[in-house]
Amino acid sequence: MDLIYKSEIISGEISKTGDGYHLKAGDNELDFTISELSPGIYSLISNGKIVKAFVASDDEKIYVNVEGNTYDFEIPKDDAELRSEQAGGEDAYQVLPPMPSKVVKVLVEAGQEVAEGTGLVVLESMKMENLVKSKVAAVVEAVNFKDGDLVDTGQVVIQLKAVEE
Repeated sequence: MDLIYKSEIISGEISKTGDGYHLKAGDNELDFTISELSPGIYSLISNGKIVKAFVASDDEKIYVNVEGNTYDFEIPKDDAELRSEQAGGEDAYQVLPPMPSKVVKVLVEAGQEVAEGTGLVVLESMKMENLVKSKVAAVVEAVNFKDGDLVDTGQVVIQLKAVEE
């Protein structure tokens, strides 16, 4: 997962661990648990410290307020889109979420042909919805999750195989 903060790209990985999460960003690592207290308000516990975070978003940024300090992050457009380099072939494509996400709406089904630009799935991460579109004309080979499912980073939501038009 990449985020942009103050015009700098910050690369990181979030993975599920038992009852919490592990964040690795550069040389920094953090284990934490998170609970939603109410919409947009979260309690984070790390190293015995409890912090309340307020999260909001618009079409371009995610705003996080922790202990009176506000941080605004941008999600690079390509980060939550279709990826091919990890799919095992130049004509194979996978939808992989950049962070733990909820499948809001699957827009295609296995066997369906899609044109470039066709919406495939709507994913929600950190209260921000992202419509993932196909970058190529393709056939949907597999839909591995349904509406309402939770997916972790690296799990393949949809598998595509490119077709020549």
